[in-house]
Amino acid sequence: MDRGYIYLNKKSFLHNIEVLKNLSRKELCLVVKANSYGHGLDWAVKNAKESGVKWFAVASVDEGMQVKKVYQASRVLLLAEPSITQLDNVKGNNIDLTVYNENFIDALIETGDEFSVHLKIDTGMHRLGFSPEKFKDFFSRIEDSNLNLVGVCTHFPLAD
Repeated sequence: MDRGYIYLNKKSFLHNIEVLKNLSRKELCLVVKANSYGHGLDWAVKNAKESGVKWFAVASVDEGMQVKKVYQASRVLLLAEPSITQLDNVKGNNIDLTVYNENFIDALIETGDEFSVHLKIDTGMHRLGFSPEKFKDFFSRIEDSNLNLVGVCTHFPLAD
């Protein structure tokens, strides 16, 4: 059986990024998790950089470190909470964290180190995130700590 191949059109990729960038004055964060959804993380990061993208979201610390190897000055957001044993790599590579679990937030606070974090609220997808009713508690816990709250995020309530 022959292997399947995907051919990416760089011109179309860059055009799509420009369309997205023109929809908002906010900085675009390109999700490149799972090897850029099978399209090649290095390729996606290198080409997005050409279009001025500076911020990338990943699913693992290893992917975040790979983005930093390709584009050292980039900003990286880790979409899932890593294990505590990976925090040295998170800190050493200046990776932002998505947080949604009380125990993980407490563990981050207990390190005494500064981390940039994004609170993730579950608005109906029921994969990751805390309930909207807990927002004030999570916000207060972070606000009064060594953590730097830089964002709040969610996922659309449906996968389709």
